[in-house]
Amino acid sequence: MNIGLFTSVYFNNIGNGFIDLGAEATLKEALPENGKIIKLSQCANFAATMGKGMILKESPFFHWLWVSIMQRFAKKLHYFIVPGCVLTVPFFTIYGQLLKNKVKEGCKIIFLGASGNFYTEYEINFVSQYLQELKPYAIMTRDSVAYKHYAKFSQNSYNGIDNAFFVNRWNLPKVKTSMDPYVVLNFDEPKHKRICAELSKKVKNIIYTNHKPYPYYKVS
Repeated sequence: MNIGLFTSVYFNNIGNGFIDLGAEATLKEALPENGKIIKLSQCANFAATMGKGMILKESPFFHWLWVSIMQRFAKKLHYFIVPGCVLTVPFFTIYGQLLKNKVKEGCKIIFLGASGNFYTEYEINFVSQYLQELKPYAIMTRDSVAYKHYAKFSQNSYNGIDNAFFVNRWNLPKVKTSMDPYVVLNFDEPKHKRICAELSKKVKNIIYTNHKPYPYYKVS
């Protein structure tokens, strides 16, 4: 049994890396003895669509190259696992036709720990049209809002949690630090400046994370 894991894009949100690691750990726990995971990346094709002003513009050459290479590994996939924040307009704009092709080939689509982005009326209608056509084998959402809007498009639907919660199933090396006491602040949005200011009065060592280490203008 060949299972494709459609890994996400990290340069615009490093949290997607944790989502993919958690998804892979989950699949390994459930994998049958004859199962094989084939990882396929969204990164190259996503970057190729990015034009001026962040308009999604497909590059015919990169699209052909990416699809040609991917098809070499994905022709005999039984299941195609798509994790993370993928129930969105950009995702289906770029990869919608690919998923349709997989379904025509007899592949079963599973959205694992999936969610929407803004849940606007436009996004919900756009995503719903694709899901109605794809008829995914299973939809496991990471939030109740996604479950509310999209559970009806699969007979196997589950109101679950984010894949990143399963990263601890990996045997990752522990990192020692001599910075005690310290706080890791994971909210890097400007609106959280008040939290930063309050913490700086109480804690000497604060580690500020950044979920977007590579700005869009540097992607090229």
